[in-house]
Amino acid sequence: MRRIQKKTIAAIVAGMAFSFGGIGGSAIITPPQLPFKSIIQPINVVQAATPATRSSLSLITDDTNSVLSKTDTQEMQDEEQKIHQSGEASVNYDFYTYLYNDGAVKAKDKAKEITDAYVQKGSSVPFIFVLNKADNSFHFVEDTKLAPYTSSAYLVSLAKQTFQNGVSADKVKEFTTRVDSTLFMSVTGDFGYTGQMAVNDAASKAYVDIVDFSSKTAPAKQDKQKDDAEKEDKQEEPSPAVPAILAFVLAAATIGWFVKKKRQG
Repeated sequence: MRRIQKKTIAAIVAGMAFSFGGIGGSAIITPPQLPFKSIIQPINVVQAATPATRSSLSLITDDTNSVLSKTDTQEMQDEEQKIHQSGEASVNYDFYTYLYNDGAVKAKDKAKEITDAYVQKGSSVPFIFVLNKADNSFHFVEDTKLAPYTSSAYLVSLAKQTFQNGVSADKVKEFTTRVDSTLFMSVTGDFGYTGQMAVNDAASKAYVDIVDFSSKTAPAKQDKQKDDAEKEDKQEEPSPAVPAILAFVLAAATIGWFVKKKRQG
């Protein structure tokens, strides 16, 4: 309990140090809309434009090449690399983006297809965002280890807001950058109770699949994940006020991160 309280106090101090404003009474605090701008110079890579297979899933996939160009894909890869180099995370994860264009297959069904074909490589767990250009439907898949750090309500609210009028490269790039940076701040800040807030329940059931991917990796890694889970279960539960405080700090930190990024850009 003392360890959690210390982390909470430290997080509040850090969060209040950021510059933020315009926070109303909404249960979901959405960071301000800012233009996407990649800082890292692109390098030559070949875009993966084929469906997921059991041997691999590319970080960014445009199944029919209908939305993202090679330049767009590279910018997204550069931005993701930059985000994940900015701190040490409690849970290492890979952020996957999968776009396709098929009015006959809903995003939830495509997400299941990708999940069934996915094989985990290394120690990083997956966060998978699936978007259908045909009907603007979307779905998320995340590992059980990552779920406690994720606000499903925030993900769904932002996705609806971003793609309600159609899918474009700029919208995809902005959305993935905002979601990935927010999620990464949650795991680096060890805000492990964000996903357990009641506001996330409805969004999780409709738009998010939580999967234990440990069965899709090597036995040795399964044992380590089981040990880690048992250690987490033994930790004391926080007081009822802790989740609300963490959610507030996370929202403040998110806004501060984008303000800082804009100034640096």
